[in-house]
Amino acid sequence: MKEYFKSFITKAKKYLDSVILVVPNTGTSLKRFKGKRIFILLIIYTILLLTAGFYTGVLLLPAENNLMSESDINRISNLNEKIIQLSMEVEGLKDSNRKLKNAIFLADSTLFNRKEIPSGKKKLPKEGNVFYIFKKIVENLNEIKQESYYFVKPADGFISRGFNASKGHFGIDIVLKTGNPVYSAGNGYVIFADYTTNDGYMIIIDHSDDYVTVYKHCSMILKKTRESVTQGELIALGGNTGESTGPHLHFEIWKKGVPQDPKELIIN
Repeated sequence: MKEYFKSFITKAKKYLDSVILVVPNTGTSLKRFKGKRIFILLIIYTILLLTAGFYTGVLLLPAENNLMSESDINRISNLNEKIIQLSMEVEGLKDSNRKLKNAIFLADSTLFNRKEIPSGKKKLPKEGNVFYIFKKIVENLNEIKQESYYFVKPADGFISRGFNASKGHFGIDIVLKTGNPVYSAGNGYVIFADYTTNDGYMIIIDHSDDYVTVYKHCSMILKKTRESVTQGELIALGGNTGESTGPHLHFEIWKKGVPQDPKELIIN
């Protein structure tokens, strides 16, 4: 190995000490170039090529390929997040509309296991006891009184717009502040409680005697579907959600699919 290295150095010195003659075609004077000078020029030329290649391949090409700025990348990322959020909201609205349709179709069904009020038609035993008969008469009178269904006003406030079915206003508007309590107008079962595009947060309650009450534009709903409620129980908070001109509660009463004037059915 050492001998090979020594021979290589000897040959290299020989070439470096050599002189290259350049003979022009015109026959003028000869040009001489020493081997050492040519070797140095080759080294300088190689270094220049490597430097130029480095700047071209490493610095210039990435700058040309990176056409989008950082702000453009952030803007695209924000748009993607908004698109994902919008698609989730659309799916939520579709689900709410589906539940609302089911609530409308099932408002008078028995799938909710409504507790029907006893009719009062019971057979009295043949005991001949006058007190027993009088007691049963009083109980029957109470049951008959309960069968005449009535509602209470669902919120405190004055009525700004009344019932007008001919103009598509199927209830009354009760003015209240956002966050004011909204109560159930009667005993029943919640068949819809969710957000809709037009009516905001809305609750629909199924009652006895084929009555259905509707509460629209709430800021928050406090009951869930299939929960039972009692008359005067807190079910929501008033608000201004959906297509609303101001904080108020839109209250409707329906019977067998026909809208009723709430002012004729509420006792207070």
